[in-house]
Amino acid sequence: MQRDGIEVISGYQLPTNARSLLFHEIGKAAVREAITPADILEHSLRTDSSSQGRWGIMIEPWIVTLCPSDEAGGLLKFPYDNARTFDDPRMPAVAGHEFTGRIVGGTQKHLNQLAQKTGLTLDDLLRGNVVVTGDINVGCDDCSSCSAGGPPLYCGNDLTFVGIGGSRTSSEWVKKQTGRTHIPGAYAEGGFVVLPSSNVHIIPKNDLRTIDSLAVFGNSDAVACAKTSCNAMGLGDYKRLRPSGVPKVLIIGAGRLGSWHAAVIKDIAPDAEIYLSDTKAENLSTVGNLFGIAENRRYLTSTHTPYPYSRERIESEFGKGIYFDFVVDTSGDIFNGEVINNIILEIVEKGGVFCTTYHKGISNVDAGHPQIIGGMKRFVNGLSPMNNFPYATSFLSANHQRFRNLMSEIPGGLSHPDIAQIVATGGSDYKKTAYGITFFTQLVEPGKLLQFLKT
Repeated sequence: MQRDGIEVISGYQLPTNARSLLFHEIGKAAVREAITPADILEHSLRTDSSSQGRWGIMIEPWIVTLCPSDEAGGLLKFPYDNARTFDDPRMPAVAGHEFTGRIVGGTQKHLNQLAQKTGLTLDDLLRGNVVVTGDINVGCDDCSSCSAGGPPLYCGNDLTFVGIGGSRTSSEWVKKQTGRTHIPGAYAEGGFVVLPSSNVHIIPKNDLRTIDSLAVFGNSDAVACAKTSCNAMGLGDYKRLRPSGVPKVLIIGAGRLGSWHAAVIKDIAPDAEIYLSDTKAENLSTVGNLFGIAENRRYLTSTHTPYPYSRERIESEFGKGIYFDFVVDTSGDIFNGEVINNIILEIVEKGGVFCTTYHKGISNVDAGHPQIIGGMKRFVNGLSPMNNFPYATSFLSANHQRFRNLMSEIPGGLSHPDIAQIVATGGSDYKKTAYGITFFTQLVEPGKLLQFLKT
């Protein structure tokens, strides 16, 4: 069915407003009516440039995964010079950047591009049963890196993050392409997200039968970032440097990012010896049991310990002479540069790597310390999905049944009385009382979603 140059699935009424969770002040969110990205689609139709007309695929979000990056975007702390606005009703700061849903329409040009990319027909895409997730990291498509197929992180004009915001530099090209300076996210009941066709990834429906299994795919961004961490650390090259060795990996933080890093590490290096640390015994047990991490490789630590990963503490927990080839910190903003320097100097093996997943920057990390340089140790990050979404969706498709027990629903959708506060704080207080590894919110009536999955 076509409406004003926009193709939509049969029976779909293109909404101009939707009940949404949005930031209305720095750090403060609420559930309110907000305009949908319908104007972005119309802007795409009015432009002829291949780059300016690229925002053309509509996705109705069904499930949104809780992520602290939504909080950081609402605090204007990520990206580092976030230019998102909160007081313009024409550009509501709707949160939500990790989601699964279905294609409900788009511009014909970009639906055809998606059909060509996926091998589906236009008719297939407009039947209303194509389940997808989206990479919300979007580059300008014009600079030399984007033209060469580089990941959005390398965009010469700065990337933008749908549902989080972008820098002052990126807001300039976003305005030209969309008519807005920042793009609304997925916390919109009855609404939709708009993305370039290149950022839309099909989820094989195959044996999806439960909401938890579908919710697993909301972690595609996290899995892709975990793959970036492994690539940056050189985990796949370990055997080339130590042919008869077994990589020792310490994951700090047994929450959502820690669990997905464990999953990807086991996929890339099945023989890796994984050690796990967390401040919650429940997380250590759940993640440790899922990935077969022996209890003598689990470390229940405390944020009150000044140097929880000193040589003395590590040998006390794991035994004498233990050094790690890879240390991955997925704990958030717990450690300062002094603690990280201590970790790299005291427990990272020569030739080893410390990897952070913290987005906001860490001061006073001395990557040029003589012992770090002399020992060929490195400090890297896994902050972006890069071009790893195809890996993530393929990996989760093969393993979603195994990981569904990691999922925990925040009930009630946008009607949950505390949902705005939960999102605005990254779930900090909620996580203290509701056990779970990965939290998600449903935006459609559960019975309808189950009915869809069973057909």
